[in-house]
Amino acid sequence: MLRFFFFLLFPIFSFALPYGVGIPCSNRSYWDALADNARVKIIIKDAEKKLNQPIPPWDESVYDEFFRNGSRRSAEDMLNARKMFLFPLVIAECVRYDGRYLAKISEVMSTLLSQPSWVLPAHIGTLSNKTSKPYIFDLFTSQLVVELAQTTHLLEKELPPRIISNTNAVIYERVIKAVDNDLDGFVNQNWWFVADNNWIPVCGRGLYYVVANYSKNASAKKRLLMLLDKKIEDYRNSFAHDGYADEGIDYWHYGLSHYAELEFFKHRILKIVDNDESTWPSFSRVVLFRQKIDMGGDVYSSIGDSIYGKTPERFIDYWYVNNSGVKKDAVLPFSSAINIAGLFRFPMVAFFQNNNVLQANDIGRYDYFDSSGVLVFRPENLSDIAIVFKGGVSKSHAHNDSGSFSLARNGHIAIGDIGRPIYKKSTFGVDRDKILTIGSFGHSVPVIDEKYQLPYPKVKDVPVLKSESKDFVSVKAILGRLYGKNPESFVREMRVNLSGKQAIVLTDKFNLDHDVKVEEVFVTREPAEIFARNILQFGSEKNAVCMIVSKPHNVSFLMENFSSDGVQFARFSALLPFGSAEFLAKFYPGFCS
Repeated sequence: MLRFFFFLLFPIFSFALPYGVGIPCSNRSYWDALADNARVKIIIKDAEKKLNQPIPPWDESVYDEFFRNGSRRSAEDMLNARKMFLFPLVIAECVRYDGRYLAKISEVMSTLLSQPSWVLPAHIGTLSNKTSKPYIFDLFTSQLVVELAQTTHLLEKELPPRIISNTNAVIYERVIKAVDNDLDGFVNQNWWFVADNNWIPVCGRGLYYVVANYSKNASAKKRLLMLLDKKIEDYRNSFAHDGYADEGIDYWHYGLSHYAELEFFKHRILKIVDNDESTWPSFSRVVLFRQKIDMGGDVYSSIGDSIYGKTPERFIDYWYVNNSGVKKDAVLPFSSAINIAGLFRFPMVAFFQNNNVLQANDIGRYDYFDSSGVLVFRPENLSDIAIVFKGGVSKSHAHNDSGSFSLARNGHIAIGDIGRPIYKKSTFGVDRDKILTIGSFGHSVPVIDEKYQLPYPKVKDVPVLKSESKDFVSVKAILGRLYGKNPESFVREMRVNLSGKQAIVLTDKFNLDHDVKVEEVFVTREPAEIFARNILQFGSEKNAVCMIVSKPHNVSFLMENFSSDGVQFARFSALLPFGSAEFLAKFYPGFCS
């Protein structure tokens, strides 16, 4: 069916002058009004620097580094550095409209159009003939092609005709023809056609925009929309019913932001106005994931492949209030942000006032995602402790971290996940769980008989139970199977007291048929120390969290310092004696005394 839709689409493509989303630079009343915008001034300042800077050269040896040793960073930095010239120069020309930037823009456009590859090396994968630079429509290609097309749209009357015609021809060859060939079975490299993750909205956004930008045939656009709607439905279904994003806060933001733009394209170009809540039943819950996973003060646990300390852009809040009935304060029109920045993947929040923040009605002191066994507890004030406890098993971008937790105070995470590694070829290989920051080693989970947790999909799920009353909320995870033992052999419970002096209680119960060596591990990036025989102090000054162990009575601590992917972190290990039946610790806000 996919092939049928694209077969109808392909023959009627035309090289019409581009048009797109946003206000062309020739509309002076619109762009002149932005001259005093503080964010725009920052962009223009960057453009002034780039006017006199050479475009980074293409280095074939850097691009091929991934194929030699699996390293991704250098090639991706090179590709991004070349692409990043375009946005500030275009915005500067649109605002000032004096022609000073046009020559440089043309130079950048020509350089990018002649670039040997628009594909990240890692996305070429294991092709035997990597020198062929196949035209795969990957994440970077999708981003770049929109920027090229949008530039010709905004500056259509100012750019040389040869630049526009060359852009049309190259995009046709590298995108439309290549994707069509793939759907016809000639290449089979665009694997995202059968995926259900963030690649769908990211690539779908770019592919849709190419067609909408280069073909004025309404039926062609509608056919493509039918094609992409099939894939978007797969993306929607990848979220749990409660809105939990298994990939982590980074990829939630990455996918949903492009989904927002894809929907905006539909509304703006095809004049189709959908109600997301009617076509996507869990839409509200998915969008509210950012608020519900927040530990307070815009602090997020690095669950999944999330960058430590990542704070998502808040523009999704604004998109949400324009697509739902959630009560809101005055909000700058969403379209004006997208016109300037959204199509360039520039942070859309840059054009919103900081005080225009979504006021969601249903964000309480704590939230629980039953699909994943994740409890999020937010303090009444930042001096209390916030927590994210993850009881279940991750599937996409999975880490071996069932039963792990993060504790934060005053906006700083004292105990918790140290974040994702720098991506390499091995990151998504068969031994992914052996990477320090992905396996159990880099998470606050027990080590039983010197064994860490088994990776997904060897263990696809674990039972998680939630209890609550007016005095407490708790989550209990049955984790023994993750260690190759009887499920009930190890049970971890995290309990938050809601009344009296705040305390968070961690209880690990072991029921094994032989003596074992159990190591309780607490991972930290904050300063920490062994305060006494049974007391650990995490954090310093206003961020301190005190942990007091009451069982077993003869616990002893060891501390280890490690470095991984440029991240320095420490593990505090509590060595329990053979045959220990229970480990019980309480966490309190403040210094130990």
